[in-house]
Amino acid sequence: MVRDGTIPMLALFLVACEPQEHGTEQTTPVGHLELEGGVNEIYRDDHRIEIVSVSDPNQSPSCGMLTERAYQDLKATIESLDPSVDYDFETSEQECSYFDSPGAQIHIEGFEHSPFSCDAFCCRPELSMIPIVYLHASNNLIGTVLEVDGEPYVAIESEIPCR
Repeated sequence: MVRDGTIPMLALFLVACEPQEHGTEQTTPVGHLELEGGVNEIYRDDHRIEIVSVSDPNQSPSCGMLTERAYQDLKATIESLDPSVDYDFETSEQECSYFDSPGAQIHIEGFEHSPFSCDAFCCRPELSMIPIVYLHASNNLIGTVLEVDGEPYVAIESEIPCR
């Protein structure tokens, strides 16, 4: 004999025992990969950036909205480049004074020779603003603001939540 409340209780029990969906969080970063280093990958979609840890896959990605200054610095740098030129640091005649070679690569959509070896320490001058902006953005996301020419360089909007 089945009591009136048994079937609804059984249904609730079965629903509660179904496997939990662990994939409800977004696992694919938003935007396109723009800077790839040994520690982090930085993805950008317009003003939004997302930083994904490569060294610790269990670390949650962090994201932020670029300030207009940082966004314009990136945009002006990319727009000033010729998509057919190879801007890889390794093709230049400069020596990397800090390491054997740059520890990161810059990916620029639509550029024939992308990605380009380049980091904040060793980079072709034409690309150098890109790793600098991302260095400031990464620091801002952990609460550090560095100065450029005696002024704080704020790359992440603190008042605008990451969407």
